Amino acid sequence: MFASSIKKATVLFVLITGVHGADSLQEALRNKRYQDALALADAMLAHQQYDPKALTARGIALGGLGRNQESIAAFEKALRAAPKFVPALQGAIELTYRSRDQRAAGFLSRLLQISPENGVAQAMAGVLAFESGNCALAIQHFERGMTETASNAQAYPLYGACLLKTDRPADAVKVYETLLAHNPREERNYIDLAALYIQQNALEAAARVVDEGLRNLPGSARMYSIRGVIHAQTGRAQEAAADFNLANRLDAAQEYGAAGLGLLYTETKQTDLAISVLRDRLTKAPGDAMLNYLLAQAIVNEPVDAGSPLFHEARQALEKTLRAQPEFTKAHTLLGKLYAQVGENTKALEELELATKQHRNDRTALSQLAIVLRRLGRAKEAAAVLTELRQLVVQSSQPAPIRAQ
Repeated sequence: MFASSIKKATVLFVLITGVHGADSLQEALRNKRYQDALALADAMLAHQQYDPKALTARGIALGGLGRNQESIAAFEKALRAAPKFVPALQGAIELTYRSRDQRAAGFLSRLLQISPENGVAQAMAGVLAFESGNCALAIQHFERGMTETASNAQAYPLYGACLLKTDRPADAVKVYETLLAHNPREERNYIDLAALYIQQNALEAAARVVDEGLRNLPGSARMYSIRGVIHAQTGRAQEAAADFNLANRLDAAQEYGAAGLGLLYTETKQTDLAISVLRDRLTKAPGDAMLNYLLAQAIVNEPVDAGSPLFHEARQALEKTLRAQPEFTKAHTLLGKLYAQVGENTKALEELELATKQHRNDRTALSQLAIVLRRLGRAKEAAAVLTELRQLVVQSSQPAPIRAQ
């Protein structure tokens, strides 16, 4: 982990440079006798209370004793005495990053101003930027510390996720392929790569990834479910149903197969079956965002009447989805479509504008938006949206497939 790397660097610096030649303090820190180290550091600080080395040693000792807030306070005091004292910054980073203290980003920023070539700090800053929702900044940090990013099991998948989110799918594929090569027993890597191929409509590549995954992990319900999705999208309904049913048998909670069957029945216009399967699964997981979305999708697959039980059920399902995942673009689009079906055009417009703001290339959202704008008498805006939609269709008429490197 990054935090342990920072901690080792901090302790090593203090041991090498010494604290006023205090061999006993060095020995106490080296042997993790933190109570002794704390007493020795305090004795030194009684004579020189703002010595940054002694304060840093005190912070290390307090951290070793689990007194984290006091430890951070010691590092902060050292930094007030010597604002660019790297070991104190490293000590503060180690503790605040590990506990996800909000001060971690500030300490990292200060260290990177002093030492921008510090790859560990860059990768740590990338993780924090990802967690704050800023993928553009996360990518900058990850790429500046690429050696450490690529070797860290926490950072590298987040880098891939950000590449995908910022419309760099080819680069994301390389990341996930690397993860697979290094860890062929990790289910998550197969799922992420297959999902990425599916999103790019590279279904043959997705199928190869899943087949390879099932050779290594033959009991994976999730991968059978994904293979079922691929079969469904390529018109092989019988094979899809077989994979979804197998996923159900492997997964006692029937989480993955049920969702897949619901999707399959929706796609094959077996709406009643889809709704039944998804309602049953939702009794076990009522807050599941994807299952609620799939239920609403199955309902909206056929026209519904305003005020009908089905309308209320679909709306409530989508509201649950969006409470759990506010940036679920397809859920905003579907809710907009639902409102448009029953003539609530102002509400439909609000949802569709949110969807297109999140993902401007969503053709379904753009097409529904044009319809709603026209109904609201905003013909010029509707025409502009239709022009944009036509341009998207032309641009994607000959998509370049993503291939494994």
